Amino acid sequence: MKKILLTIMTLLMLVSCGKQTYIINGSVEPETQLDGQTVYLILDGSSDTLSTVVKDYHFRFKGKTEGTTAAILNFDGQGEAFFFVEPGKIEVEIEEEKGYSGYEVSGTPNNDLLNQFNDDQEDLVERYQEGELSDEDMMEEYIGLVQNFIRTNANTAAGRYILLSNADMLTTKQLDDDFALLDEESMQDSHISQLYERFLLLQGTAEGEPYTDFKAPTPEGGELALSDIVGKTAYVLVDFWASWCGPCRRSMPQMKELYAKHQDKLEILGVSLDNDEGRWKEAISSLGLPWRHISDLKGWECAAAQAYGVNAIPATVLIDKEGTIIGRNLEASQIDALLSK
Repeated sequence: MKKILLTIMTLLMLVSCGKQTYIINGSVEPETQLDGQTVYLILDGSSDTLSTVVKDYHFRFKGKTEGTTAAILNFDGQGEAFFFVEPGKIEVEIEEEKGYSGYEVSGTPNNDLLNQFNDDQEDLVERYQEGELSDEDMMEEYIGLVQNFIRTNANTAAGRYILLSNADMLTTKQLDDDFALLDEESMQDSHISQLYERFLLLQGTAEGEPYTDFKAPTPEGGELALSDIVGKTAYVLVDFWASWCGPCRRSMPQMKELYAKHQDKLEILGVSLDNDEGRWKEAISSLGLPWRHISDLKGWECAAAQAYGVNAIPATVLIDKEGTIIGRNLEASQIDALLSK
């Protein structure tokens, strides 16, 4: 799971007055085959990349920092380790055989906190791999682990990192509870404030809320608004997708089955996050998508996607005849069950 966290470089910096010294003492196990390799230190918010060479299975960095800064160690492209650079002595151990993580960082407050979270996370993964937990139980316990960590450490760099890294897994109610824990300094962090803005969009377009209207050009050159469709059938399913999105394309056979079964009560509006008109139209034709389509061809800047806080696709919004949102990101089987009542 730590590898998943590493893909998210929406990191944070907690600023304090005056620069203080940090020392990173690193060691690598022989089986890692990293001895003699260059290791790079990449600090969030800095254009400078520091480097040194692993010698006799050890490496060292020393510098000055203002407070706590997220950072990554990169070993000649062979792997990465995420941690926090903060005042004090930071111990980094690279162990190829250490389960999911492959490394351990300790010695300073936020690194110790993150290390404990990662240890608890790995225990959970082991229980799952040994068959003690179902998929559903695994997810429930992981969310519980995340929420407990945030509640305990909300206004630390480690706590905010875990919130940022797992926000897409949390409900709007859980996010609302988490934001209530953050102090003014945390809320002023640029990454947290961006997440909060997106949360407000999600909160306003959550289940039970009235739909937010939008409009965009059709493939034929006209313009179509969501309000032109809502109320005309019992349900409208807004499907955010793109021609370049593999999971979107793989979901289309199920969507077509769903539409064929319920087209007497269901309209689908495909909202594409394409920016190439030709590829968008070709995908509609080659995939044989019989429902209505629109796109402003602005990619991730798509106005409709932004209005609904969409930052990953495929994503769906199900709206009833009265214009109330009754589901977001439901599985096709869930939509089928709902429409079959």
